[in-house]
Amino acid sequence: MKKNILKTVSGGYDSTYLLIKNLKNENEVYPMYVFTSIDSIKQKIEYSVIQSLVKKLKNKYKNLHDLTKIDITFYAIKNVFSVQPFTWIIALFKTIQKEQFSIRFDEAQIGYIKSDCAIRYLPAIRTMWKTLFAFSNISNNIPKLCFPLSKYSKKYIINKLKDYDKNILALCWTCEHPKITKTNQIKNNSVEFLVEACGYCTPCDNLKETNKILFNNIKKYKVIFNYNECLNKFKVYINNLVKNNKISYVEPGLISLEYANKKSTNNS
Repeated sequence: MKKNILKTVSGGYDSTYLLIKNLKNENEVYPMYVFTSIDSIKQKIEYSVIQSLVKKLKNKYKNLHDLTKIDITFYAIKNVFSVQPFTWIIALFKTIQKEQFSIRFDEAQIGYIKSDCAIRYLPAIRTMWKTLFAFSNISNNIPKLCFPLSKYSKKYIINKLKDYDKNILALCWTCEHPKITKTNQIKNNSVEFLVEACGYCTPCDNLKETNKILFNNIKKYKVIFNYNECLNKFKVYINNLVKNNKISYVEPGLISLEYANKKSTNNS
């Protein structure tokens, strides 16, 4: 029976394989990317990769829906090795909440494989999922949270992707901490950064161990930073905060504090 699947995508091999697996099973698939602002370069690359993957796959599969981007501000917490499960289930929940009157999702899927650290915590993640709905007004419509790749290896997934489409395999990105290898000053007061996979994070190590040739051929990117554009956007942002009396959202170090006694208040 065909299902409506809400699927997290990251641009990596695992989520891409699971996306294609669902499409080939004729499920209606709704891809979703979570933007957390923890690593802007990494997420810029991932989102670009996912957009390319979705565009390519939509030419073949009519059951692939438009990509949804969810913003979740979630910074690292001390003594917690990964906030990824938190961000993903909250983003999945937000999408379900938003679409509850138009789409009924049968499953929400996350593509953890058997070598991922999160595998040992799947019962806790499922508990968080149910708890999130228990505190909401849509507790009577909880899609099943699934981890369909939990028994699959990285080698198996890469081989399957290679058999399916080598161009899609070459598009995937896996690094958690992209490194800047070169910086160039260019015109228009901009700086160009050359970026490639770091080679030392866990996903990079796993890929090198699984398929070193594939790791050596991961695409490299250029990131352009424009000083003037950044300053202009920052000025607009600050002006809006001041205009709307929202300066409490400014970083603490950017504001000072003084006593406002009755005399100085009247004089003002």
